[in-house]
Amino acid sequence: MSSKENDHIESFYCVYLLNSLQKKNSTYIGSSNDPVRRLRQHNGVISGGAYRTKKVANRPWEMCLFVHGFPTKSMALKFEHAWQHCYQSRFTKIKHQEWAMKKSNNRGLLLKINTLKLLLNNEHFAHFDLEVVVFDTQGLNKIQNIWCQEVKSKFKFDDFNFVYKKGLNVQENYLAKVDHLNSDLSKITEENLALVKNFYDTKIAELKFLRESMAKKQVDDINECFICSKNINNISIKCYHENCHFKSHFSCIYPKILPEENDSLVPKTTFKCFNCNNEINWFTLQKL
Repeated sequence: MSSKENDHIESFYCVYLLNSLQKKNSTYIGSSNDPVRRLRQHNGVISGGAYRTKKVANRPWEMCLFVHGFPTKSMALKFEHAWQHCYQSRFTKIKHQEWAMKKSNNRGLLLKINTLKLLLNNEHFAHFDLEVVVFDTQGLNKIQNIWCQEVKSKFKFDDFNFVYKKGLNVQENYLAKVDHLNSDLSKITEENLALVKNFYDTKIAELKFLRESMAKKQVDDINECFICSKNINNISIKCYHENCHFKSHFSCIYPKILPEENDSLVPKTTFKCFNCNNEINWFTLQKL
């Protein structure tokens, strides 16, 4: 794999949830920039994988879902740690103490999905453009039951048509159709891996295209700020959409992309390009 291909992969960070097909209450949370390779490691297809997933009695593992869109690896690791240690994380421990009184909410897949909802709605993570991709029908059913209650507006379902606004991207192409009760485990594992690979390859291809587009613009672009019309000789912001040559000083665009409703110094997650009017994702921009 070339160094450029490595760059695209290193820009993708996800935190994933595994569920044992042998023991339904056995789960595992991890993070990776290559969930396809990691899933194969957990199932013993290739070497590596976590010690907790090496027990033969728990294999094979199915990747129920993963969260992606983290701006940095360190932020993904922070999310992973909070999700793994919900009983002591400052983001979830108070709620976990309440769950401890209710056995039905305090174990297995249900606990992990309840915790995920808390993290996505927490102020610390809510302003990131995080997306949840679900690959398993059982996981989807639990999410539909849990996340339709007491959840922020940007995480509401859109008519239950497998499209989840902002927070959850459940697409027909990536959702397992296998009957878990009547199919052998190898078939379930094989389809699950194919679904994860399909989505992952699509996201990496998108990153590759955007980076190639930005690299081409570095050669073709006029070195002039779109906002103040002065030459740019320091940090600049560029539109990554094809055929758009918007470019500005960071200092010129920064005040224009701050949230209007509060005093936050963090730019809005998305904003319109001042030239082509297409939507620009601030966190995608940071990865290019």
